[in-house]
Amino acid sequence: MISSKKLKDKFEDNPMVVAVTNENTLEFALKSSNEIVFLLSGTISDLRETVGKLLEKNKLVFVHIDMISGMSSSPAVVEFVGDIFEKQVGIITTKPALVKKAISENIRVIHRAFMVDSKSKNIFLENITQNFTPDAVEIMPAMVHDVIREVREKLPKMTIIAGGLVRHKKEIYEIINSGADAISTSSIKLLKD
Repeated sequence: MISSKKLKDKFEDNPMVVAVTNENTLEFALKSSNEIVFLLSGTISDLRETVGKLLEKNKLVFVHIDMISGMSSSPAVVEFVGDIFEKQVGIITTKPALVKKAISENIRVIHRAFMVDSKSKNIFLENITQNFTPDAVEIMPAMVHDVIREVREKLPKMTIIAGGLVRHKKEIYEIINSGADAISTSSIKLLKD
């Protein structure tokens, strides 16, 4: 398992993360030089095969357990992913209880948070500053520059990934300049640029 420091370095060295949402993005991820992959689709029955293919290509894989069909919000899902991949694979979740479980199981975890209003931002900041410390956070949508700046100011060592609604290359630079270490996207066009 990769250390927290090496994980941060990995994201800084690989600022474009492939978000696998379908067969096309999976095929792209398998053939690309992008080293980090977020698995955002699939089923519990094809999880081993899909992750296995990615690991064979030496990808650093994070499984979004909230989005894999057949998985529940039970803490047992965290243990399941940790066990079947021998903790070589990290998880992504929006659920604070599952973030805490992953931390307790020594599984790399990214806490994904949707910034829809001030209340959601404040709850998110309270959780990551007082209740638990994930290995990284993913802020959605990526275009909330002020929130990214605020998180960077409050947690200067935190790995920050921004994702969602990135459409143009110039937006990538704006997001990175606001304090994000990396950007996750399923846009093959942006990943190729």
